Amino acid sequence: MIRIVEMRRVALATVAAAALSGGLSSAASAAPIHTGGYNGPVEIQYNGFTTENASANYATPGNERTWGAGFMTSMFEFGNSGNVFYSNATGNPIGYVIYGLADGSIIPGGMGGFNIYNVGCTGGDCDGSIHIDFYELPGGSSTNFGTDLSIDDRTGFGDFTGITDIGTLLMGWEFVPGIQTVDELSTPGFDERDAVLVQNASAVTLPATGDGDGYAACTSGPACALFQSGNFPANPLADFFIQFSLSDALTAAQESNGWMGRISDPVEATVVSEPTVLAISGLGLVALGFAARRRKTH
Repeated sequence: MIRIVEMRRVALATVAAAALSGGLSSAASAAPIHTGGYNGPVEIQYNGFTTENASANYATPGNERTWGAGFMTSMFEFGNSGNVFYSNATGNPIGYVIYGLADGSIIPGGMGGFNIYNVGCTGGDCDGSIHIDFYELPGGSSTNFGTDLSIDDRTGFGDFTGITDIGTLLMGWEFVPGIQTVDELSTPGFDERDAVLVQNASAVTLPATGDGDGYAACTSGPACALFQSGNFPANPLADFFIQFSLSDALTAAQESNGWMGRISDPVEATVVSEPTVLAISGLGLVALGFAARRRKTH
């Protein structure tokens, strides 16, 4: 599900993982994302799995309902998948954990059956935000995620054994408002414009099929210094536009590991900011930033 966006074309260089991770990667394995002198938009694709907390937990307003994890699969020139800048088949794996989703409101309707308006959870260890954290993992780390790792590997709100314990934080995103522009009058207790993620799903609980949309800002990790904000009229704090598809196509092994849904190829259409030279851990790094303008609104 790729939406075409308008972009301005500016300079792009290389992201060296060793620089971003404080030298964790060896020089030989540096630069899992390498773009050379390419000028123009890029797509980042990643996929993984999601699950729900126990019904007694997410039934409480404000508590986390859904979380998941997976891997970045590729980064390539927008509209030209042959011009690859990152592939998990050749570069160090980049894993992610997504967490903190709570339901703001659920309204029947839409092609999938239900419109689900998500906000950041506030109960327990929650901090009011939906997060996606990306970690560069050591070379040779498994990306056979659904089979090798289970929901029991989650050890805390943002911790997941096999990703956060062995990797180095590359960047952390937080979803921000702007994707929803209308307050639904059928829910007087909640303003849907406060939603930071909007999903259209076939069911209100997993497993389900459907899709989702949202904006995100880079808020933690050394790579945040490289991203550009202010290119989305709906929210000047946003750095990324995110889309994903949700499916129930799981293997028996994935289901036995506790996964209830599959997130397939979320895509950000991005463009680089003006180049800025940074020195991280003593290494020179040409900064890159992502921005885009979305045409469609809910």
